[in-house]
Amino acid sequence: MSKAYDAIIIGAGIIGCCIAFEMSKKGHRTLNLDFQPVAGAMMAALIDQVEQGYDHDASPLKYTLPHLGITIDLGAFHRKREINRDSSFSVIG
Repeated sequence: MSKAYDAIIIGAGIIGCCIAFEMSKKGHRTLNLDFQPVAGAMMAALIDQVEQGYDHDASPLKYTLPHLGITIDLGAFHRKREINRDSSFSVIG
């Protein structure tokens, strides 16, 4: 079996996995690489909180990367955030 890939995707969270999935549907061989031992750990934490009744829009989740100790404020993804009119319209924009 050949280990050649058409694309190497850095990041195995929701975006990286969706990209790999869409590329594979078109016949491309992909490899997803991620620093975290579990793909999409941050999204899994958010889903877990919401399923337990946590209101992300009222009080956005802060997630600490387990291996780095860096805390990420996920408030950029809640629906009540102020719209940045100067945004590049990227995910964080």
